[in-house]
Amino acid sequence: MLDRRAVEQVRAQQQELVDWRIWSIGNAELFGLNSTFHGVIIGCSGKYLIVDALQRVDRLRRLIEYRKG
Repeated sequence: MLDRRAVEQVRAQQQELVDWRIWSIGNAELFGLNSTFHGVIIGCSGKYLIVDALQRVDRLRRLIEYRKG
């Protein structure tokens, strides 16, 4: 079940990163953009166990990042 609107939105965000924005944002915002990108792509698969696994990995990564800072 492709969510074309969501895919187009995250693609535009990623293109902005490639074009110029990567140099002007912080790590937290970059993490959020990348997490959203992967969430949308995996969400389109309709595989809810994989979506859940991604969410768990993201929470763990966020926890690790907070502990480093």
